[in-house]
Amino acid sequence: MTKLSFSFLGKAVIIFVTILVIITIGGNIIIHYYPSSSGYYSYSVKISGLSDYSGSPVTQIVVPIPSIGNESIFADERFQYQDYGGWKSFLVDTEHGKMLTFQSNDANLADINAVYTKETDEYPDTEEINEDIFVPAGRSLLRTDNTTAGYSYIILPDDLRPLSNSSTPISVSIKLTVHGGTKFGKPDLDRECQIAIEEQITPGTTGIIPVEPQVYYRDSISEGFRPPEYRDKY
Repeated sequence: MTKLSFSFLGKAVIIFVTILVIITIGGNIIIHYYPSSSGYYSYSVKISGLSDYSGSPVTQIVVPIPSIGNESIFADERFQYQDYGGWKSFLVDTEHGKMLTFQSNDANLADINAVYTKETDEYPDTEEINEDIFVPAGRSLLRTDNTTAGYSYIILPDDLRPLSNSSTPISVSIKLTVHGGTKFGKPDLDRECQIAIEEQITPGTTGIIPVEPQVYYRDSISEGFRPPEYRDKY
């Protein structure tokens, strides 16, 4: 009877150890061949067409920065004194909060193409992903029909002048993209979205220029980002 009990117990231990080894090996295989990775934020500023314009000896262009819950997504030092093809970036304090300035000391202006990234394991709630993610946001703008609307804005210097009557508009593209990373080798698309500002500034338009951020999503890594109404419809 004792031998039988010992034999049964020994077999149970062997089976348990075998199952544990299989689970461990299987888990390692899944992790190796289907790895998970952290997501990240990507904030890009692209302003093109500036070669058709002239400015003062010091030209400054000011743009909004992304924030969640009144806190900037990126640390201040990430923006400070970075060089981008003749432009230097740094933060400035405005009455509406911190904004990002690009400064050039060159008479021949070049396009701005700046990208900032940050890894993250913490993602904002879906309700926090909206047009107000850029600072400044939610300021009142008086429309022609005497109604008001929230808006972000950029600032172009008053002395930014087109070189000729055929100068092209200034193209502004500012994007915050939330990349969801991967889970077991598959993109985590539920956490992916993009808030984008796309504007064409006509020659001669300067000062505070309201811009309108839009929120986009995508259902496949091979697709581009699309408006939420397209996602709901299809």
